[in-house]
Amino acid sequence: MGRGSTYEIQSNVENACAIGLVKWYDNKSVTLASNFITSGTLDYVQRYDKKLKQYVTVERPEIVKLYNASMGGVDKSDQMISLYRTFIKSRKWTLRMIFHAFDLVASNSWLQYKKEAEELLLPKKKFWIFYIFGFS
Repeated sequence: MGRGSTYEIQSNVENACAIGLVKWYDNKSVTLASNFITSGTLDYVQRYDKKLKQYVTVERPEIVKLYNASMGGVDKSDQMISLYRTFIKSRKWTLRMIFHAFDLVASNSWLQYKKEAEELLLPKKKFWIFYIFGFS
């Protein structure tokens, strides 16, 4: 299977939600599972080929397109949490999960506050008050 090829499997269970597995070959194989969409309609993207030393057109399944479009928020959340993580040494996984949830809530509330402050045209000085309070 070459670059741009797609392999798809779907479950067929009565009275259950169908789950589709899609394997797409780009630089490496990418495997995605979804109960919402499978390979769907194929679109085309440009990828650089090192052997040919030029851009080539590669088919891309719809699930990969949707995944790439939706990952921006998750990446930003992970970045914010990694920058302002609450450090605690504990062997208890429950305590680590609680502190991770706290970090997630703090970073999401900061992003929401920043968005609303920009909509209300608050000066930048007001931003830093919450920033210092929330992440110090």
